[in-house]
Amino acid sequence: MRCCEASFTTCRARGSLQHMAPLPNIRHERFAVAVIKTGVAAKAYLEAGFKPTTRNALDVSACQLLRKPKVKARIWELQTQIARRSAVTLDTLLDDLEAARERAHELGQPSAAIAATMGKARLLGLLVDRKEHGCTW
Repeated sequence: MRCCEASFTTCRARGSLQHMAPLPNIRHERFAVAVIKTGVAAKAYLEAGFKPTTRNALDVSACQLLRKPKVKARIWELQTQIARRSAVTLDTLLDDLEAARERAHELGQPSAAIAATMGKARLLGLLVDRKEHGCTW
């Protein structure tokens, strides 16, 4: 595990934070957003507009920036916002599918009830659509 990965994990383990505004340093804000998108501190460092001179400088600088308290707090806040949004969306979809399934049972439409049940299973990751990838000669 690299130092920046360990630092990022430590940041996620902390408690919830109050809502904070975007970071005043625009490159730090871009870095925080890019860390969320890519999951790689070095790549996020480049996307934020920093220009390190060597690969080693890139890794060290990205790791140092990731350890800054304000940057860690901003990354944590962005992660919790995304998690809240995802949870609400998943719960809403599951509730809608359950209502459709119950309505299908009431109307005596078993195929619609089965389709709603299968939709719930796909959303929860219990059912995976498999596609065969073969060579095309």
